[in-house]
Amino acid sequence: MDIQTGPDPFVRAGELGAEIVAAADEIERTRRIPEALLERLHASRLFRMLLPRAAGGDETEPALYVAAIEELARHDASIAWNVFVANSSCLICRLSRARGQSRRVC
Repeated sequence: MDIQTGPDPFVRAGELGAEIVAAADEIERTRRIPEALLERLHASRLFRMLLPRAAGGDETEPALYVAAIEELARHDASIAWNVFVANSSCLICRLSRARGQSRRVC
């Protein structure tokens, strides 16, 4: 299955598991996500789980988002952390707009 069209982020996260595990030593040694893996994470749209659809995101349901983060963490906690942090900014933006803040924050 093409990772970009996988049925949900949990499945897409699982499909990356072997690649994440294979990169673990390099991630630990360099303290960076290898470029090839970073490209696969972007292609999987895991950085866009909480981004609103209107902004090109997937607007994933919270329970499914958490399940995808947990699946990534099973393979490498630092990958899960990075995906979590990237999505947090999307969530903050979404919540601030929902509260009707007058100034634009994102």
